Amino acid sequence: MLLLALKHSRSPDVLNVLPQIIRLSEKIPNGDYDYLKVVLIYLASVINKGLTVQLWKIVAKEHSGGEVYMETIADLLREEERLKREKIERKLHKEIE
Repeated sequence: MLLLALKHSRSPDVLNVLPQIIRLSEKIPNGDYDYLKVVLIYLASVINKGLTVQLWKIVAKEHSGGEVYMETIADLLREEERLKREKIERKLHKEIE
């Protein structure tokens, strides 16, 4: 899963490989999908931002619990954006002082 994600993460065909990554994750014994979560977070952070919506649609369609991943990763991305804004605000406050 990780090797496929790394290989295709910066290429346009990442969305074509995503269903294969999801199918591989479903073969993990004991239904442990934490590996998929890590791979999806990685992909969401490195792919072209214009592909993000398509990525989540594929996850929701291909994975039985896809909606849960979408919510989790959306929360993570919101937190990332909040941290970026706070960093910029701190920098501006220092410049003003």
